[in-house]
Amino acid sequence: MKRILSVLLSAALLAGCGSLNLTPSRPQEEQTPQAGPTQTPTHLSVFLNEQDEVLKPVFEAYGAGQNVTVEYVGEQECDLAVLRTRPGEGWGGLEEDSLYGALCGMLGVDQGENCLLMGSSGYGYLVNTQMLSALLGEGALSDLQSCSYQDWSAFCQALASWIASPSAKKVNLNENAYTLPAAKDETTGSLEAVFLLADGESSCYGGEALSYALAASADGLEALTSEALGSPAGALYDAFCLEAGSLWRPEGSQDPLAQAQAEEAFLNGKALFYRADTVRGSVLAGQGMSPGLLGLKLDLSADEIGAQGLDAEQLHSWPVVGTYRYLALRKEGDTGAAQAFMYWLYVSHQGQRMLTDTLGLVQSGLRSPSGEPGRSLFAFVQAGETLPAFSAQLSDEALAGAGALIPGAGALASLNRQSYVQGLCGVLCPAG
Repeated sequence: MKRILSVLLSAALLAGCGSLNLTPSRPQEEQTPQAGPTQTPTHLSVFLNEQDEVLKPVFEAYGAGQNVTVEYVGEQECDLAVLRTRPGEGWGGLEEDSLYGALCGMLGVDQGENCLLMGSSGYGYLVNTQMLSALLGEGALSDLQSCSYQDWSAFCQALASWIASPSAKKVNLNENAYTLPAAKDETTGSLEAVFLLADGESSCYGGEALSYALAASADGLEALTSEALGSPAGALYDAFCLEAGSLWRPEGSQDPLAQAQAEEAFLNGKALFYRADTVRGSVLAGQGMSPGLLGLKLDLSADEIGAQGLDAEQLHSWPVVGTYRYLALRKEGDTGAAQAFMYWLYVSHQGQRMLTDTLGLVQSGLRSPSGEPGRSLFAFVQAGETLPAFSAQLSDEALAGAGALIPGAGALASLNRQSYVQGLCGVLCPAG
């Protein structure tokens, strides 16, 4: 099996796939190999965390296209695992043969690693761009991405006031003047709040949002201290409070929302901004939206930013970007089934489209995303204007502890800033 895969993959890469770069151009059809090996395994067992069910269509497409039965099993029984963090010991290394050598070279991964990267995703606010254009006209998204925290905060408050009582209101974004319309129209008529959150999920306050504070605090988690985290944690708390000031809830309810509820409301135009990752945004794009990407903004001065080489303007303009997931092989037994899936995912047209178009991931060596928010993510990555996703290096226990500090946006009413800062520092910097 390995010999068949190696020969086919090497031939495919020599035919043109190996020369693909991270550019907006798309590979020509004749350069990309067909669906995959002629003798693929008939069964693939996969380990997926509950929050990764968004990836099931990828495996379903593989199973249907390659006539493979895909089964979801526990971490100890799988052929292939999809992991949130880079795997440690106990997983098979990527062997130094022609199959893995070709794949690793194509993806920019060192041979000898025990995983392959699924690509990069971003985290921030997904923006209903059709709604934003109806409110402010063209060009507003770029100015929102670059504007100061003061402009951002003033705009959110002005929009909340406009939603309650529409009238022509002037707002300034990035030194450009805009005017909110005098009345709601067909597009803006559904707007009921500025923000939407899936705050019933622990990842809302215990996930990638933490990376904004962590990126401002230090150059890496090994240098993180309570002193360095203090001001960024306070600024993150302020950002959460700004959201809570105009947060959508179903009529008659103040209960936190599950992800499905939040996304249905976003699709229905209930709010302008939805805090989530770009993979969720790509799923929404598949349902008719074209979400833009906007990073969270923290109100920090230069002397409150501990990360070297990062200034306040960059911090409030750039989104958090990091590896979405890692694919790992089991350490013992036949790895042919996992290898066949990797070949299909990274080399075939269908696999590439699933990564870049369906999921909106940016992956070195593969085609660029065709729709939003993947295109916005790609532009940030190409420009080198991204913040590191440090939260991906945190343990599940640390993330759960951070999320438990705010069990839904309503909890902010009884949690003051100092208590949150002390709590977060206690979770993330237990040694001080």
